[in-house]
Amino acid sequence: MAGFGASKTVDVVSEAANSTSTSTAIQTYWPPNSGFFTQPVNQTLEAGTVVSRYGGFYDASGNFVDYGNFVAPADIPYGMRALPPGTDASKPLSVYQVVTPIQNVPTGPASPWFGELGLGTQHQLPLTIQDYLDSGALQLLNRTNPTK
Repeated sequence: MAGFGASKTVDVVSEAANSTSTSTAIQTYWPPNSGFFTQPVNQTLEAGTVVSRYGGFYDASGNFVDYGNFVAPADIPYGMRALPPGTDASKPLSVYQVVTPIQNVPTGPASPWFGELGLGTQHQLPLTIQDYLDSGALQLLNRTNPTK
């Protein structure tokens, strides 16, 4: 955790763990700074990079669609993504490979939130997953659907 102040980590984790808000309004439900613990740095996701994401859904025709834009390196554990409770049990986990470089991707550690550790690397893609799939910039490698 180079560059992270220990006191800031403790303060943020404590604040998230002790939150009593039941609001789902985006300004209070999600962590500030687009979920980044520190100021994100723009990077290029090079061809061959493997990322994953919990999210997306099957539409009425049975087609999978995903209008989200956050991904993480595929090896980042669930708890380090600091996702809302139950995301791993309710959302598909999709693993993608970058086919053509994706530039200007804000990248940084996830804020500790939702009672989770966070601090895993996250990428905020400039467009949606669906946009990149439709254009061929991302290729699906694997999808695991939650068991119900």
